[in-house]
Amino acid sequence: MPGQALVGYEACAKGPVTRDAQGHITGIALTGTKIDNGLKIHYLAEDKYQLDTNGFGGSTFVPSMKQPVGIAGYDHFLDPVQGEFEIFSDGGSDGTILFATFGADFSSGPCFFAAGLQPTLPTIRTAEYGLWIDGLAQIGGVTSRLYGGGKGLSLDLASGTGTITLALGGRADPFGDFASQTITPIQTVTATMSLHADGTFSTATLSGGGYTGSIYGRLVSQASGNVSGDGGAGAVFVFELQNGAGDMMVGAIAGGAILI
Repeated sequence: MPGQALVGYEACAKGPVTRDAQGHITGIALTGTKIDNGLKIHYLAEDKYQLDTNGFGGSTFVPSMKQPVGIAGYDHFLDPVQGEFEIFSDGGSDGTILFATFGADFSSGPCFFAAGLQPTLPTIRTAEYGLWIDGLAQIGGVTSRLYGGGKGLSLDLASGTGTITLALGGRADPFGDFASQTITPIQTVTATMSLHADGTFSTATLSGGGYTGSIYGRLVSQASGNVSGDGGAGAVFVFELQNGAGDMMVGAIAGGAILI
């Protein structure tokens, strides 16, 4: 609701970018990854968002910047000065996530976020979460978009652990109409994380198929916004991966508890 703020994390691809005259990113020479950004998204009014990265503030996006056509269920904002912002709204036939959101903040470079309301913690002992992923991959020098759903998160409150499995695949045209491109499978990776009392997960090793890296995150969603009556129905994560050949992946994950 207007006046509320979403909390989460941001994962960024590092390297020189190219932009068109409107400020839209058209390419990147990926040189590294960064996943240690905290993000707060202040929802000021309909189609008005103010970003705060690591407590240092950020761009503000207003209705006049909203583009008439989004991509892949995103509302898309673009301004030559403020930059570029995408926030997930409705996936249509691909489904809609209820307890978290995700998107991209391209104001200073290609960064991907996942966020939700500050949580009340769940009272259920176990839960399964469906996942949405967005990010970038550079495989064999070719950059692709990591967009879509793949595998899930199993949460066990009794042991205080969460096991996450990601089926990662890339789409061509990573800064254009990537949603219409065929997914090319890359790799399946897994991690087991410890859940802390404040709803955050410990940083854990994410690995599989020759790739290794890090993942961390937190539960989100308040009980008042959850039809099951429990908090923590959403989960948000950021991750980075690399293999021995220098191939890299980086992105954000938004999860929603499967209630049926």
